[in-house]
Amino acid sequence: MSVSKAPDPEADWLNYRSFLKVAHHVPGRLRLKVAKGAIQKFANGEARKLEAWVESLSGIEDIRVNPMALSIVIAYDKTRIGAGEWDTFFGPDEEAARLVLKRLES
Repeated sequence: MSVSKAPDPEADWLNYRSFLKVAHHVPGRLRLKVAKGAIQKFANGEARKLEAWVESLSGIEDIRVNPMALSIVIAYDKTRIGAGEWDTFFGPDEEAARLVLKRLES
């Protein structure tokens, strides 16, 4: 018997960090490239669940996931989310990334 774990979008987003690379960033708009090996992670509606959760974060105005182009575009309120917070989130320190998410969840 297998036990399915409850969805945890925060943990998923933190796990996806290793598959994402900042392709372009101007204040208010962030474009990420998704590693080719991660495309299966976006199968079965996972991309839509992730989109919905990210859209619920404070300061996020829009997110578009394009599986065919292996890209994600996030529009955000640059007065609410500083450019440095994206650097922190995509940096090597997972605890610092978690703190950025916690702030955006409030």
